[in-house]
Amino acid sequence: MATGNQVRPITVLDGFALMLIGFKLAGVGEVAGWSWWWVLAPIWIYVVIVVAVKTLLRIGKRVAKKKEAKEAREALRRAFR
Repeated sequence: MATGNQVRPITVLDGFALMLIGFKLAGVGEVAGWSWWWVLAPIWIYVVIVVAVKTLLRIGKRVAKKKEAKEAREALRRAFR
């Protein structure tokens, strides 16, 4: 039984992002000179990909629904001619 207090495990991507943030804050290596946009890239690129995929799936579902409705209307027209 799932509860609302469950915490998702840390993924490899999360660990990589945390490592880059730690390097940036500690001033370690080349990462210290990177822009924060690139340090946080593992997070925002993932978000962009998830939003894009969900948007495409919703568009596909909407197109399929419209096609199904159109076919149903045409079937009713043919049935009552």
